[in-house]
Amino acid sequence: MKEVTLLSLGPSREHCPFETDELWGISTCLLEDDLQDKKFTKVFCVDGTFQSINDHPPIEVKSISRAIERASELNIPMVSIHSYATEPYPLKEIVAKFKSSYLGPTISYMIAYALYYDYKKLHIYGIDQGPQLYYQLGKPKITFWLGYASALGVELVMGKGSLRWTYSAGIESVPIAWAREEYEKLYREVTA
Repeated sequence: MKEVTLLSLGPSREHCPFETDELWGISTCLLEDDLQDKKFTKVFCVDGTFQSINDHPPIEVKSISRAIERASELNIPMVSIHSYATEPYPLKEIVAKFKSSYLGPTISYMIAYALYYDYKKLHIYGIDQGPQLYYQLGKPKITFWLGYASALGVELVMGKGSLRWTYSAGIESVPIAWAREEYEKLYREVTA
């Protein structure tokens, strides 16, 4: 049976037993001290190396650039929709096969990729998804692909604490950096 462990950086990653032969992680897993001894077989990144905040010029996302360099040093395939990929993500093929482009956070791309290549068992850790707004917005896309996997008969093993998501009705639980004024202030500090 084809099986793989998918790893993101949420707190539930601490419960990952790293039992499968294949280990896929989001690219920044390669930068975490507690994951340096893990044998990643692929890493995924769907973000660009330069991103804009509001209407400001793009700035380099150094964590992504460092992860790309680290993957190259370790000779780990970098799966991406961007030109820095060492293994291009088969986006058109996945959309054609599943009749859906409902993809968002990197983990949703990873699940769709595993389904495309007919993996029958997915071990998933570190997708706690909250409480930050960015993670909250990605929840529906992740659950869509988990549901698709379940409908295809794929066995899902979720790490303890995974999917322990919380919704917030107000801004008090959202980090201050999400407020426009603070985001602008952070951008000015970073580019100064």
